[in-house]
Amino acid sequence: MGIGRKDPEAAGHRAGIASRRAIRSWLRGMGPVRLVQAWLVLSFLWVFGVTGYLYKDISDQAEASNAVTRDLAIMDCEASGKTDCTNATALGLGNSRARIAETYLTFGFWPLFKITAGPPSALLILGIVLIRLAVRRRRR
Repeated sequence: MGIGRKDPEAAGHRAGIASRRAIRSWLRGMGPVRLVQAWLVLSFLWVFGVTGYLYKDISDQAEASNAVTRDLAIMDCEASGKTDCTNATALGLGNSRARIAETYLTFGFWPLFKITAGPPSALLILGIVLIRLAVRRRRR
């Protein structure tokens, strides 16, 4: 290294140490109650996000199913030689979100449960382990 030049590795190392110190001081300021509150908020957001995604997926499935049913009803009406097929478009509304959601829950309950409950429970277990380790370190 020349005069006046800084070592980039040393700067990165100092930044890493500073960030670890900042995280430690932030965690010291948070007690177990704040960690549980943070866990509750994060878990709620996770479950809300998964539920929103599933609702969107179910809605898309219902719309696609209704479109296929409607198209088949129109094709059936036109193939029979009828000239007025306006009632055939109303026949394509038989698939509801509730029936599709029931199918999701009947055949895919465990995968949905793992996706919904897995990350919050893993985060809770990790939090409990970290709190216990922190309490043991403070006692020493």
